[in-house]
Amino acid sequence: MKSLLTRASLLHVQLSWRGDGKYFATLVTGSGASTDSSPLKIWERDTGALYASGESIPYLQTAMSWCPSGARIGTACIQPNSTSQPLIMSFEKNGLKRDKFQLEGPLDTHVNYLKWNSNSELLAMVITTKDWTGVQIWSCSNFHWYLKQELRFPSTDELNVLWDPEDPMTLVCWTASGTIRTLKLGWKSAVLDSSIALVINGLSLLVSPLSLALIPPPMSLFTITFQAPVQVVAFLQDHERCCFIAARLSDSTLSVVTLPELNDWLDLDGINHTAHSISVLSDLKQSISELRHLTWLSSGALLGALSVQPGSDKVGISGNFSGTQNGVFFQTYPGSKEILVEVDLDMVAYNPSPIMSDGVQIQGVQETPVKQAVISIIKNKAPLSDQNGDAFVQLGDGSMLLYSESQGASQFGKTVIGKFARPCPWTSVLQSENGETLLLGLDQKGSLELLGRCVLCRDCSSFVVHTAADSRSHLLYTTQRDSMHVVSLSDLSSLSEVQSKQEVNMKPEISDGRKPKGVGFQEENLKVRPLWERGARLVTALGGHDVAVIVQTIRGNLETVYPRGLVLGAIAEALKKGDFREAMGLTRRHHINLNVLVDYGGWRNFCVKASEFVKQVGKLNHITELVYALNEENIVETTYKNLLPPFPEPLSPADAATELMKSQFTANKVQTVLKSLRLGVEKEIPVSPGKELCILATLAKSRPPELKEALQRIKSLREAELQGEVAVELEAVEETGEKGKVILSAEAALKHLLWLSDADIVFKEALGLYDLHLAAMVASHAQRDPKEFIPLLKELEEMPPHLMQYSIDVRLGHYESALQNLAQGGEANFNECLQLMMDHAELFPLGLHIFRESKNRLPVLEAWGDHLMQQEKFEDAAAAYCSCNNLQKALGSYRAGGLWRGVMTIAGRMNLSREEWTSLASDLGEELQAMGMPAEAACVALEYIHDVDSGVRLLLEAREWMEAVRVSSLYAREDLLSSLIESAALECASALIEEFTEGLDKVRKYLLRYQTVRQRRLALAAKLKAEEDGEWVDDDTISEASSHLSSMSAYSHGTAATSSVTTGSGRGRKQSVRSQKKVKGGRIRAGSAGEEGGLVDYIRGMAVSPRMLDEVRRLLSVLVLQGHYSVAHHVQSSLVAYQNDQKVALETMEKDAADDNLQAGNPPSASTAAVSKSSSPAIWRLAVLEPPDGVCI
Repeated sequence: MKSLLTRASLLHVQLSWRGDGKYFATLVTGSGASTDSSPLKIWERDTGALYASGESIPYLQTAMSWCPSGARIGTACIQPNSTSQPLIMSFEKNGLKRDKFQLEGPLDTHVNYLKWNSNSELLAMVITTKDWTGVQIWSCSNFHWYLKQELRFPSTDELNVLWDPEDPMTLVCWTASGTIRTLKLGWKSAVLDSSIALVINGLSLLVSPLSLALIPPPMSLFTITFQAPVQVVAFLQDHERCCFIAARLSDSTLSVVTLPELNDWLDLDGINHTAHSISVLSDLKQSISELRHLTWLSSGALLGALSVQPGSDKVGISGNFSGTQNGVFFQTYPGSKEILVEVDLDMVAYNPSPIMSDGVQIQGVQETPVKQAVISIIKNKAPLSDQNGDAFVQLGDGSMLLYSESQGASQFGKTVIGKFARPCPWTSVLQSENGETLLLGLDQKGSLELLGRCVLCRDCSSFVVHTAADSRSHLLYTTQRDSMHVVSLSDLSSLSEVQSKQEVNMKPEISDGRKPKGVGFQEENLKVRPLWERGARLVTALGGHDVAVIVQTIRGNLETVYPRGLVLGAIAEALKKGDFREAMGLTRRHHINLNVLVDYGGWRNFCVKASEFVKQVGKLNHITELVYALNEENIVETTYKNLLPPFPEPLSPADAATELMKSQFTANKVQTVLKSLRLGVEKEIPVSPGKELCILATLAKSRPPELKEALQRIKSLREAELQGEVAVELEAVEETGEKGKVILSAEAALKHLLWLSDADIVFKEALGLYDLHLAAMVASHAQRDPKEFIPLLKELEEMPPHLMQYSIDVRLGHYESALQNLAQGGEANFNECLQLMMDHAELFPLGLHIFRESKNRLPVLEAWGDHLMQQEKFEDAAAAYCSCNNLQKALGSYRAGGLWRGVMTIAGRMNLSREEWTSLASDLGEELQAMGMPAEAACVALEYIHDVDSGVRLLLEAREWMEAVRVSSLYAREDLLSSLIESAALECASALIEEFTEGLDKVRKYLLRYQTVRQRRLALAAKLKAEEDGEWVDDDTISEASSHLSSMSAYSHGTAATSSVTTGSGRGRKQSVRSQKKVKGGRIRAGSAGEEGGLVDYIRGMAVSPRMLDEVRRLLSVLVLQGHYSVAHHVQSSLVAYQNDQKVALETMEKDAADDNLQAGNPPSASTAAVSKSSSPAIWRLAVLEPPDGVCI
């Protein structure tokens, strides 16, 4: 450092810091610079030590700048005694050379200094020449440096530039004369509707047709070279001449180039066309050089914006030219900030050569003053706009105005089409399917807004529009989370006015490519896919029948993606037109589930057109792929739900033959579709080995597999081979194709079938055909052990035909066929038939049908009855026994089932004696009582034994109070009324009162426990939320709840003695009221996580059952009849109080649960949506026992 300072008067030292300030670089220039070492040095900040020296190069370095990211140290170099332009050379931190590029400009160009923007993507350099001074902006992409902008100033002014430290795309330029210009830069893809891509590269314009080939820049199909660097490019798609290109150059000139149709581009490969500029009057050069947002209005007019310099008299241009200055005058517009300039071109001299840039002249200029800055100009793509020359102009406040070539300045600004929330430098005009024009804008913060409707995305990075051949359009946009979204324009145009005032948040909540959720769009209406590389941006979407989307990665390469949303739309369009060949090609090429070919439009409609499908597709391997992929799932309603446009309804109803065909289809999708395809293959495809393989595939993949028919076809092939037909193996199928009359060999067909199906199942099906030779062939090709199947087949071969078939059927489980084959053997095989039916009871109906005319019918019926007895189907067994006149077994069946009426009926037909009759009735009564059927036992005792005492006691046991009173009165047994019946009723009433009182205490205790547990849970939840929010909460509530919780004892069901009075019914003895109210599912544990829910379930289970209420009503009637009004009133009031408290407790719990669900944002569950309806209506109550209105029980 000291040696450098001593020669300070002879040296010029430039210093540049790295972005983090850890290193700095110096460049020593001047006449006193040492030639022994590199003038570029890298130093450490902390120690001041030399870190590295630049690599020696045979150039003189004149300027230097280190980019903030630290990746490059840019230097300007000139070669001594050379007449070439300066070089820009970059070095690594270690001083090694990285890359270089040569400046574009005059030979006397000198680089004053270099400036990097804050993100190190753009390099600005101030240069001077003999005629002018200016700034050039360069960018590196795909290892190539592009000159993107060149601004020229008078050579007499000293120019300085500075990048905005916060906004990397803002450059401030100022001169010594006081001129200040702020440039807002932005990236924009220049791609025509025909997918012709244009790239500015200094003097050159790179042209590449992306629809013909994916050519990544800096490569291109051909190049158009201008006389000066290109600043602005405007292009117009024209159906007759392909397109017009207008370029504004940095030397204040315009150039217009016409390109031919794409069909004529084969001869343009590799050419470099030199474009000529339009001659412009000297007074207009400055104005034209400052035109921004250059846009074609029509094939003969351009529109641009011109900024007004404050204090300048020359702020606008107007008039007509004829090559002289006489028609030009200047006019001032007070209060205006910018002027819209319309340039009319004379295209009469146009000559449709391959590339034309001559013969264009400026015919006239019109101007329109604007009081705000112009943000963007975009041509209107409406059908009539091509004739009117319309364009949308966006002003600085985001408002959009329509400019018309035919109306000019007279009508501009009178009607505001809409207004964006913020200015949107990137705008696009969309055409919906119904012809509506939509305007889409993207601002610098990433908000993608549909004008007048909604904000689609808050983090958008790029967007394009895809227009299909059927005029359906989709919007595609990428987000800063590196995901690509596909939205149909029909969804955008269908937004309501309410939605238009709201934000439609389509920002994904996840970043792994799954479907996002938003307000205003359902999840299935969005198609999202992740981008494989961070920072990738959309370039264009190839329209028409193509579904490709071109994406440019951050390093500059071009990639092609095929979004599922676009692919599915193309498939749907092909299916609508009945183009099965195109639809099959798309599904196979893009790996779409082939079921969409069947499910879109309905599989029944596909079955009707199956023959046409086979005819169009033609290739058997493609048809076989569909056979393999087919399943029962409706892919349109599951995987691709709402991703496909609706299938159009037919304009006219189907004919009778089609409707008849559809009505004959089964509900099995796979089976019906495969059958239709099989018929189509047999009809449309010539005889060939491949055809047979496809048919076998349809049979094997059917649900269920139709292996029998497949084996029958193989059997037919074997028979054809034996008759001398020419057969080929699987390996020769592709070679033979459809040439010659050859068939598939039986062995090859069998191998194919075994590959598609389970070998064991195929072997069983072969046995089921009773073809032992075919079964042997299947077993050998299935690689089964010969020791297993050869002895079996030999054994079967030695049997008589019916026994062989019987053995095979039993082995395969075909028992109905086995019974029929065995019965064909005659009477000798009856015992085996009977045993087979007893082993497989489902065969009894078939056996009864087979032996309906034989004496063996009775043994079959008796065996069937024995089986029904074992299954405890006593009434059916008794019917079977009666059919074969076996009354003794029929009596036993009725008796075992407790069917006392059937027992006594059969006994009456058996002519029993009086003693046998009485003994049977007595035993039957005891059996019924033991079976828990006291009411039935009472009927037997009263009707057949005439034992009134026993009958009344049994009726009381069955809780048949009124029937017991009736029987006692019938037989004039007052003693039974006063003693037995009255005492039993009072005892039962006392037990019920005790049970209801105890239940009432439990309901209140558990309700209090529930409220305590709930209070503690809510207090703890509030404390946790307050801790998360950083707030303070008083813990008194929690402490109080904790004290209540600790004071509660464990759960129990009480210790009161259970009443001896039972609650029997007509079917048997039941538990007590207390035991009925116990909750199923285990004990509630105090303090457990499920305690609160357990309490709710327990209270709900304490509701009194309807059967119990019916018993109580019968008891109340008897009590009132016997004169015990007060006891009856006490029973009813106890039950009413218990029911009311249980209902109130349950309503409280369910209301709390509903409030919790509502607070959590969950819909109310079925158990908490309404008050419990388990409580029965009050029809069980006696009106005479009801208290007056307003009197509490």
